Amino acid sequence: MNNPEFKSRMSFAAKPVKDFLIKNGYVYTVRTFKYKIYTTLVDDVGKVGRELIFEVNNFEELEPYVIYSGFNSLKEWTDMIERFNPYKRQEYLWRVDILK
Repeated sequence: MNNPEFKSRMSFAAKPVKDFLIKNGYVYTVRTFKYKIYTTLVDDVGKVGRELIFEVNNFEELEPYVIYSGFNSLKEWTDMIERFNPYKRQEYLWRVDILK
């Protein structure tokens, strides 16, 4: 999927997150980046749009979004977040939608 139209890519190394995106057409995901490009590509998915929901100050704020994250519990989700962000950089909640 080498498309010069896009200057960025988004990856989903956590299988539950990518699977939820593919099945439902959207997913809520936590990232350490405050992206400036809101349309990008995801391998094996295609073109997606992403919307910044909020800056995460504590994990309890994520509770309402667990059912849209691909994870079964807040603990499961936050354990994965901590695994991907061991240096505790600022985190952001994003909604990612597959674009047609």
